[in-house]
Amino acid sequence: MCKKHYKKDTRGRGELDELVGVFLSSIKQDYKHPQSSLEPWPNKTHQEPWELWKLRFTMPRQSGSSSYGRLIYCVDPVDRWVKLMLLYTHAEYEGRPSDQQIREAFHEEVEPPHHAEPPPSTEPSS
Repeated sequence: MCKKHYKKDTRGRGELDELVGVFLSSIKQDYKHPQSSLEPWPNKTHQEPWELWKLRFTMPRQSGSSSYGRLIYCVDPVDRWVKLMLLYTHAEYEGRPSDQQIREAFHEEVEPPHHAEPPPSTEPSS
């Protein structure tokens, strides 16, 4: 998402990348960023201890509804893990992405490793 807003504006895209990097550094220190709020989880998505947060900010070099940037991220407050999930603007979604999109982003970013297939064995069988 958001790439279409910077298709011809590489400088703006660079500024957005830099801004997201600053936000990531900041929320890794304190995930309760002053521009963030706790968000409700889509039904049947929440997994303890993860929390869902939305950060509101002004998109660089944009105007109108495209200037209202949003970053949805999830946090494991116990282990202090932060996972960026979705970046979008009010031009794309007035509220927030659908529950299905949030659910898919969560499972893509946070799915526990035990769901992955184990690597093939390199040892000869006996």
